[in-house]
Amino acid sequence: METNRAANFLPEEILSYTLVSKTWRDALLPVCWELYDGEFMHFIPNRVISKYSYLFKVFINCAHKGPFHCNNLRTVETEYRNAPCYQMIKNLQPPISRLCLASKSSKKPRAKLDLSEDSIGNTMKVSSFPATVTNLELRNWQVDSVPDFLKFLSRRPQLSRISLDNIRGIDKFPYSSSVIVPTSSPQPYLIIPNITTLCLDFLREGSRAILEMATCFPNLNRLEIIGSWMPTEEYRVPIHLYCLNLTSLSLNYTQEYGDSNRWNMPTDEDVGNLIEDLTGPHGMGKLRTFEARLLDFEGWSSETLVEQAKDTLEVFKLHIGEMYGDIGISVESSYWAINDILKGCCKLKKVWVRYDYDFPYAHHFEGHWASRDTLEELEIHGGWVGPVLRKFKDVTVNYGGGCTWIWRAGGKICASPELWEIVLAQVKKMPRLWLLRINGVRIFKIKKHRLPRFVIKNI
Repeated sequence: METNRAANFLPEEILSYTLVSKTWRDALLPVCWELYDGEFMHFIPNRVISKYSYLFKVFINCAHKGPFHCNNLRTVETEYRNAPCYQMIKNLQPPISRLCLASKSSKKPRAKLDLSEDSIGNTMKVSSFPATVTNLELRNWQVDSVPDFLKFLSRRPQLSRISLDNIRGIDKFPYSSSVIVPTSSPQPYLIIPNITTLCLDFLREGSRAILEMATCFPNLNRLEIIGSWMPTEEYRVPIHLYCLNLTSLSLNYTQEYGDSNRWNMPTDEDVGNLIEDLTGPHGMGKLRTFEARLLDFEGWSSETLVEQAKDTLEVFKLHIGEMYGDIGISVESSYWAINDILKGCCKLKKVWVRYDYDFPYAHHFEGHWASRDTLEELEIHGGWVGPVLRKFKDVTVNYGGGCTWIWRAGGKICASPELWEIVLAQVKKMPRLWLLRINGVRIFKIKKHRLPRFVIKNI
C-alpha cells in the first residue's frame, strides 16, 4: 500500500549527467525531481525545493514551508495537520489522482475522520481534496458514523478505488435489516456504483464488519485484504457479501502478521467460505484472478475455488508461508489442493506457486491439467527436499502444425529429478506456454529454425 521509494535521496550521479549539455539537463532534471519525500529530503534548502517544486509528481511527508509550485502532482501522502501541504493543495488544486490521508496511529484518543464540508483552518480534511482524486487511501482514523462515511463516498462519483488501513469505529455495519437470512444476499445500506477496487488492511486487528461495506459496491471487481479478516472469537459467523462482479481477489496473511492470539488466523475453511461469500451462488461468479499469501490452503479452499471459478479463473498465484508448529495444519493436504486447481480450472493462463519450506510431495503436479491448451506462464519456487542441481538439456517439442520448439536454459536447475520429470511431461503438452521458471531459473522457448548460437543466461 505504501509508495515505493528509495531509502535515500542522493542524486549526485544523475545530477552530474545534467552538466553534459543543456539537452541532457532538460531530460534528467524531471527524473531527479519527480518525487519529493520530506523524510529523506529535509536537509535540502527550502529555496532549492521551492525552485524545483514545479517538477514534483509525487509528494510525500511535507517537511518544507514552500512556497510550492506543484501544478503537476499526481500522488500526495500527508498527515491531516500538515498546514503547508494543505495550503498547497487548496491554492493550486493540482490534478491529484491518488491521495493518502493519515493521522498518527500513536495518538490517543485516535483522531476522528472529519467529513464536514467547511474549509476553516489549516487542517487537511478528506472533504477538501480535489475532484480529480480517483484513488483515496485513509490510515489510522476513527470513524464515528459509518452511514455518514458511506454518504460521503456516494457524493464523490469520481472515486474508483478506496483503501482503508487501521480504521476503527466500524464494529457493526448499518444494514437496513438487523437480521440477515443466511441463504439470501444482504440488502445494501447504500448503493455506490463508482467504487471498483477496495483494499482493506487488518494488520492491526480492525473489525471484520468493515468487509461488509463491499455490499454497497455493486460494481466491485477487485478486493485486496491484508492480514486476518476473521474475528478472534472461536465462534465465527459467516457473512454473505455476494460481489457478483468481482474478478480479482488478493489475500495476504503470513505468520509475521499474527499475534499471541492465533484464533484469528484464517483457516482453510475461512478462505473457502470467503471465496463462496464473495462470488455468490454457484455459476454466477466472474473471478479471473486469485492471488494469496497464506499459511493454510487445503481442500476446502481449492474445491470452492474450482466450483466457483473453474470456467473463469485465468491467474492463480499462491505463496504458502511458514506454518505455525502447533496448529495442526496438514502440509500434504496443501500440496494436493494445488492439484485440485490444476486439474479443475480449464482457462488458466498463469500459474505461480511458491513454498517457504521443504516438502517431499512432487506428485501433486501429476495428472491431466485442465488448462494445458491455455497456460502461458508457469513458475514454481520452493525448498525441495534433497534438492539436486540438474544441468538443463535442450528439450525439443513438436506441438503439431509443423512447428518445432526448443526449451533451453543457461544454467543448472535446483530441483529434484522427480519434480522436473513431472513438470516437463506437462510442459510438452502445452502449446501456448512461453515462460517456464523453476526455482529462479528461467527456461526459454525458441523456434528450432531460429536457434541462436549462444546460451541464454539466467534472469
